[in-house]
Amino acid sequence: MAGKSAKPEATTIFDFASRKKVEGLHDKEQYWLWKCFAEDPLSACGQVPAAGAEGEAGESGSAPAISGGLWYLAMSGNSSVRQFVAMNPQATAECLTYLSTDSSPVVRHFVGGNPSCPVDVLERLAGDKSTPVRRSVAANPGTPAESLRRLGSDACSAVRQKVAENPNAPPQALAALAGDGEVLVRHKAAAHQGTPPEVLSVLACDPSAIVRRAVAANCSAPEEALARLINDEELGVRQAAAGNGRAPEEALKDLLFEGDIYVRRRLASNESTHVETLNQLARDRDPFVRYLVTTNEHRSPALLADLSRDEDVLIRRAVARSEDASFEALRVLTCDPDMLVRLWLARNENAPAAILEMLARDPCLSVRQAVADNPSASAAAMEILCADPDIYIRRSVATGGPTSPDILRALAGDKDHMVRCLVAANVNTPSDALQYLSFDESADIRRRIAGNPAASPRTLHDLATDPSDEVRAAVARNPFSPFAALKLLSRDADPYIRLLVARSKHALPDMLLALADDHDPWVRRAARRQLPAG
Repeated sequence: MAGKSAKPEATTIFDFASRKKVEGLHDKEQYWLWKCFAEDPLSACGQVPAAGAEGEAGESGSAPAISGGLWYLAMSGNSSVRQFVAMNPQATAECLTYLSTDSSPVVRHFVGGNPSCPVDVLERLAGDKSTPVRRSVAANPGTPAESLRRLGSDACSAVRQKVAENPNAPPQALAALAGDGEVLVRHKAAAHQGTPPEVLSVLACDPSAIVRRAVAANCSAPEEALARLINDEELGVRQAAAGNGRAPEEALKDLLFEGDIYVRRRLASNESTHVETLNQLARDRDPFVRYLVTTNEHRSPALLADLSRDEDVLIRRAVARSEDASFEALRVLTCDPDMLVRLWLARNENAPAAILEMLARDPCLSVRQAVADNPSASAAAMEILCADPDIYIRRSVATGGPTSPDILRALAGDKDHMVRCLVAANVNTPSDALQYLSFDESADIRRRIAGNPAASPRTLHDLATDPSDEVRAAVARNPFSPFAALKLLSRDADPYIRLLVARSKHALPDMLLALADDHDPWVRRAARRQLPAG
């Protein structure tokens, strides 16, 4: 029968010649649309295969099937279907080349924005008569430098703006765009980290405030330009300059008595701010300014002694989490009326042994449990907790003796809670018994399993989504936790859980990169320390 082959991998371009002559092709078109959108059929080809992997993809049959299906859809008479193919990153170079000559400018627009678009096609589309097409090419990171330079002088300001936003825009193009007549184009050039420093110095004197603000926030801006922008008449410019890590220390001192609290907040969080300036900001009337000073890695440890008595509870919690607080500052916090202050102090692995010994007698169960879980707790603290009136605390410091696997399996179904807890903590318990106990209603039992090196990867992955933060923390500490579990925990809502992942020696680089931009300063700091230099 003439028409398209039922096997897309065996289909050639010539099969499409009789496309409209075959009945039922509309149903096949719907089939391939479903095939490309459906999750399960694409599970084996969620990424474009790497070079040299064609043989493996061909053996599975999935990648050629989708490729053939996209080719089929590329011949559709429906523009919307061709647009779907043009934007699909799995479309082959030949398919995109074919669609780049489509009569519909919308289809060519999606081809120009496709990350898989061939370089020669991008070069040709850079001269397309349609403005949206040129705009998509200007925004594509794969567009060659020469094409970007040409598009930088395009008659349409929207195209030039996309060139200025392109992360791979060449410095020459950015320098030319810095003198553009459109404010938004100059603004994008001023915000681009690839713009040459001498060009940023010129843009620092731009008549537009949004351009100067972009320069003030640019980490590539030269110090002399930032020193000038710190005293800018526009408030937004001063705010941006106050938070720039490249701003000179002496210039930042001029913002100390700035009336705007947002300028002072940026100044307090800036790691380039001089220690003396931070000392004065520690007495600021705005509590969030004082909090940001507390979390600033370059502030003086001596400040924490005064901040440990601050009236704002968030500041005292920040002091409790600090790694360099003095003994006196932490001793004050052991009697803090806020339970979370004492809880964060009990979790602090840098807390002195004597502080943890004081917290081992805390009236709050969660605080004492945190001391028991703290790897820095001394033998004296554990001795105190061994006699704790709460049975869960005593189990935290107890160790299970060697028992046969069969007996442990039997005890895993025991009615007594203490027996099940001891089984959950025993490293000799077989993994199937631990899997059974992982569904126990007691969070203390699940926490024991989460910390047990004998627990299977599946069990630990399931416990990574446990409602109890203590269970999830135990999974994060477990050196045998699978990467999938750590991945889940790296996105946990609790900053303490994310902190444990950031400190883990088993966290993958992509987890650490994400945590390096975490909103919590301690998580960011721990992740950046784990990342390799450079």
